[in-house]
Amino acid sequence: MPETEPRRWRIAKALKQARAQKQPRLSQADLAEHLAAAGLRYFTERHASRLELGYLDATTSEVRAIAGVLAVSPDWLCGALLTPVPSTPPLGSGLARASQSQTTPGLASAGAATATLTMPAVESRWPACPSTGVLEKGDETPDAYRLRLSELRTQANRMLHTSGLPAAHWRQWRDLERQIGERLRGL
Repeated sequence: MPETEPRRWRIAKALKQARAQKQPRLSQADLAEHLAAAGLRYFTERHASRLELGYLDATTSEVRAIAGVLAVSPDWLCGALLTPVPSTPPLGSGLARASQSQTTPGLASAGAATATLTMPAVESRWPACPSTGVLEKGDETPDAYRLRLSELRTQANRMLHTSGLPAAHWRQWRDLERQIGERLRGL
């Protein structure tokens, strides 16, 4: 695994679906065993479970390795494609840009394609996080302001607990939720 992998991918729903559709069905323990054999020695059944439940986001090397084991496209696993496709997408599309690829140690034996992950194209389906300008009180009464902040905090919490929300969006919603909490405590 490279020393730094700044991008992480929320793959909870796709991982669960891919495991369920794999014939014969692959358990989380089996998946962990395959990935450990492919060079991801830290990958355990617990790690697979936490990825599938959405408690962890997968690194680039994990996405590539999991896609190779489950025979799906890394793009699909990250949510960039709507239907699962084989793990060897045509060159030049999405994650399969071979000219910019980086080799992940131990993945050659798993048959995973080497690729560079890019930001999924589906991020537009997520509602944009409002700017901090919505937190200003304006001419509202204290009760109306508190109610509006509470409703906005509920919306932020709903987004924070949505599976598949890209990491960048999640961070924006988390920051907004924290600022709302600070303002509510100050009232």
